[in-house]
Amino acid sequence: MKNIVAILCMICCVTTVVAQKFVVEGVTYEIIKSSQNAAVTSSATPYSGNIYIPSYVTYKNKKYQVTTIGAYAFKECFQLKSVVLPASIKTIEKGAFYSCISMRKIVLPEGLKTIRKVAFYDCASIAAITLPTTLTTIEEEAFRYCRRIKSLSIPNGLKIIPKHVFRGCMSLTEITIPESVTTIQDYAFYSCASLRQINLPSSVKIIGRGAFMDCRSLEEIIIPFGVTRIASCTFEFCDKLRTVSLPSTVTSIGYGAFSDCISMESIVIPRSVTTLGAGVFSYCKSLTTVTFLGDLKSVGSNLFDHCPAISYLVIPQGKKAHFTALLNNSRYAAMLLEQ
Repeated sequence: MKNIVAILCMICCVTTVVAQKFVVEGVTYEIIKSSQNAAVTSSATPYSGNIYIPSYVTYKNKKYQVTTIGAYAFKECFQLKSVVLPASIKTIEKGAFYSCISMRKIVLPEGLKTIRKVAFYDCASIAAITLPTTLTTIEEEAFRYCRRIKSLSIPNGLKIIPKHVFRGCMSLTEITIPESVTTIQDYAFYSCASLRQINLPSSVKIIGRGAFMDCRSLEEIIIPFGVTRIASCTFEFCDKLRTVSLPSTVTSIGYGAFSDCISMESIVIPRSVTTLGAGVFSYCKSLTTVTFLGDLKSVGSNLFDHCPAISYLVIPQGKKAHFTALLNNSRYAAMLLEQ
């Protein structure tokens, strides 16, 4: 008898935690525990065509507000064409539209606050998307491999552009970054091959590793005052990058930061820089002149490896012996020119 009672209790407990699901006009919803809200969830049959999500749905004579697109709700719905979301949506969960490769249109409402990881990963057919002004959080890889998006405006209020978020957005030519952004994390714009220019606001203080790596159309970049480090591989493989302006707050440049910038002809290293990593300028085939405004304390190996055009290393007066010892290369020593 005791065993039967125990089993019945377990069944009751399991029943209380299982989410209630229901279908309204072909869309599956799930009641969010202990609330009057509902989330769109995945369907037994993949969604297709054009989907409209209402602000409210009714189940068993009870009205629920639709506030969330659940995790992987539309994952790999290959025949999905468009989705219109209501103003009630606050969160788009992880992988919600993962690999919806045929989806051409998504309307994100004002009121949306959070877009989780890989939410629109590989939505390769979306050509335009408007990020609402209410958005405060975008997580890693949210728009990775959205290959057709051409322009974006980051809403004011967003502080972090996360890792890999726009990686592989190969058609992106223009992006607006507001003064609220302080951090651009690792590989955020990696392989945005059509991005020609980007204006970084003065609020940006941290630029992560490989942030603009393989941006092969980028021609000019001005690093804001306050940034202290150019991380490893930040501008590697930026084929058309010709002009780089570094502020007097930068103290170190990581390995390979400008490697394979084959169009760069000259660069000025501020007085504040004390450390250069290995291969910072390797394979910069057009680089002829590097001007050092101050003393370096540490230089990595292969600094100018495969830089056939390098001719002048301009240094401060009276520092030739210091740079000769530091560079430890007779070829480079012959290029030293005191200014």
